[in-house]
Amino acid sequence: MLLLLYDTTMKTFTCPKCEKIFTSHYKQKYCSHSCASLFRAKRCKELGIPYILNTEGIRAYRWKGGRSACVNGYIRVWVDGIGYRYEHRVVMEKMLGRPLLHTEAVHHIDGDRKNNNESNLSVMLRKEHDSKETLRRISNGWKGCFAAITYPQATGKCLWCGSSFDHLYPSEAKHRRFCSKPHRGMWIKEQYKNQNKKT
Repeated sequence: MLLLLYDTTMKTFTCPKCEKIFTSHYKQKYCSHSCASLFRAKRCKELGIPYILNTEGIRAYRWKGGRSACVNGYIRVWVDGIGYRYEHRVVMEKMLGRPLLHTEAVHHIDGDRKNNNESNLSVMLRKEHDSKETLRRISNGWKGCFAAITYPQATGKCLWCGSSFDHLYPSEAKHRRFCSKPHRGMWIKEQYKNQNKKT
């Protein structure tokens, strides 16, 4: 049995360059690569930039301005020769007049990651930024990564003193047999004494 993961129906399109009607399985703007490259050449001429066979950046036929929103809430912008970068870091580097260090982070004062105005940005050490962000999240009701994890309570009995103690994690019940390290040490000494008496 053949499982089809995409739509196999043929769709009809009209090429905006040569006005030829063509069919394709997927959404396609131009009928051929030559029509697409001719469109890019025309676009570069209108913009006053030299045409190079390069589909990156402003020369791309699907160019939408070079500014897009990420899933994490930050804005990315296209930088020539580098590619897409976070806008808040680009703005801060222009303000400082130098590239940011890997130990530096850009903080959004109002907490809005899309607001990249110069008045809303401040630079600080990455450690300082992480602690500030953690405090902000906790004040907003964030309880940490492991807040939803609950472990069933398990108790054990110490082999030395016989007192009961609680295990922190269920996995400890398999190997933890003493309530403390000193009791473990005393039990091991007692075992050695008993072995010496037998021999």
